[in-house]
Amino acid sequence: MDVADWQKRLVDNFSAYGTVGGHLLEIIKMEKAYGEQFVSTYHGHSVLMDSFQSCFIETLRSVQAWVQEHGWPEQPSYYATVFFYYVTVLRTFRACQNVMLSGYPLDGYARFGT
Repeated sequence: MDVADWQKRLVDNFSAYGTVGGHLLEIIKMEKAYGEQFVSTYHGHSVLMDSFQSCFIETLRSVQAWVQEHGWPEQPSYYATVFFYYVTVLRTFRACQNVMLSGYPLDGYARFGT
């Protein structure tokens, strides 16, 4: 069996409601509802996290703009590495928040620890 045949078998066997993985649609709907409920219930948490992440993004963009204008600083030599580390930290925050807002808060907090 080649890849195309295997994929066709997956489509044939795991389609529901006109979509591969269609049984997930109900779960996705519940995840979205959970996120909306979380944001309305814990509004202060959402304001704090969204503000923090916005500030973080603004800071990274300021660094990026400075580097585009002046180039990477020569000292310290690891400046670019640290900058990309902070980009990864932002992505980790976003992943945690997205997982938490989908109804998996413990998984979100666990992800933050890695």
